[in-house]
Amino acid sequence: MHMNLDESLHEKPALSQVAAVVPGVRRVVGIPSAVIDAAARSNGIPAGRQSADASIVALYCAHAVRIRALDTGTALPLSVVQEFASDDFYNAISDPADSDRRFACGRTLLRIADTCVDPTVGLCGRWLLADKESALDAGERLAQALHMVERNCDRYVTLGWWSVHGRAVLDVLLGDEGPPLAGRPMPSQRQRVDQLALACSSLLSTQSWSKSSMANHIGISRPTLDAWLNRPVVTPRSAR
Repeated sequence: MHMNLDESLHEKPALSQVAAVVPGVRRVVGIPSAVIDAAARSNGIPAGRQSADASIVALYCAHAVRIRALDTGTALPLSVVQEFASDDFYNAISDPADSDRRFACGRTLLRIADTCVDPTVGLCGRWLLADKESALDAGERLAQALHMVERNCDRYVTLGWWSVHGRAVLDVLLGDEGPPLAGRPMPSQRQRVDQLALACSSLLSTQSWSKSSMANHIGISRPTLDAWLNRPVVTPRSAR
């Protein structure tokens, strides 16, 4: 029997399901857990913690909805895709203090939600419009809708994690040493380049960075970044 969204909310907590995906970032990415912990800690998540607060898990979901909408295989109306692709929307979900922008984007999503059957569009709008008292319920509904409509939900949630913490991962990997020298990496630097390449690839998949902006942030040239992304990477067993 088909279960609607309201019924499914009483079956299991969707935000808890999403939070359970987060530790898998360590296994999928092949970057040491210490780096992942340090990056998450810079955004307020204690080291070693196996889940995040509901508010930040809801943020992972909002980014997951954004990334999913921008995937070419997602059948959403052009007006919806354009809204999710806008800088205003990205900034609205990234900065909870920007209430005016969040209100404007939330209202826009509610208005265009009628043009498609995908429930994540309107529910993302309601999450943006939610006050402190209703934010948890709005995030729960958004997470549940994402689980219901997307079979690759875990992949998008992981990319949502990278949208929030990916810049910090890059910065932790770069550290005080900065980027490796251009050209073929020395044997002692190969693992570090592999980890940076994996981080860059994950960040590019969030569709919130260009290669040029990423190369500038790291302090390398575009050709060097391309060489990192195109080199075969062997994930060390200790990082799996």
